[in-house]
Amino acid sequence: MEAGRVVQRRSGASVAFNRNWAAYKNGFGDLMQDHWLGLRKVFSLTKNKTRKWILRVDLWDHEGGNAFAE
Repeated sequence: MEAGRVVQRRSGASVAFNRNWAAYKNGFGDLMQDHWLGLRKVFSLTKNKTRKWILRVDLWDHEGGNAFAE
């Protein structure tokens, strides 16, 4: 499996996610911390129809537990 791309990371309250449409279109936050990559960048990554993409959601709780879904 190829390395994944983090579209959104939300681990705390350092970045407000209550944003307008333009912010979600263009992205916000720090890619090394909490962020939303942006709809334009997500489209750019996934528009190639010759590649197979899988959405994987990883979740962690505050007690160290984790789970994922594909």
